[in-house]
Amino acid sequence: MKRILVFLSMAVLALALPAAAQMAPKSITRLVVVKVKSGMHQQFEEGLKKYHQWGHQQNRPFTWHFWSVISGDRTGEYVLASSNHDWKDFDEAEKSAQGVNKELAADVGLTSNRM
Repeated sequence: MKRILVFLSMAVLALALPAAAQMAPKSITRLVVVKVKSGMHQQFEEGLKKYHQWGHQQNRPFTWHFWSVISGDRTGEYVLASSNHDWKDFDEAEKSAQGVNKELAADVGLTSNRM
């Protein structure tokens, strides 16, 4: 009887673990930290605005929030965050990355192809 109880407990636990490991929908956040060259902050901010207006016109599922670091070791850097995503949002964004990267590079002068 004790063996059956232990077996049933293990079976229930084995079935419950995969369900517990699932993430809630729309729970992924992407954070990006950008260090801008000295004297390029205004150009970066203007280009970033233009880039995100373009992204909105392309119906991209990302809404971004921006912060400028004004004190401490990271003064002059920017923090960009987009929340409430599923993994598929990033998969779809990667598919259209070529157009996005060209637009981003033109607007803010970044050479990185990841955003």
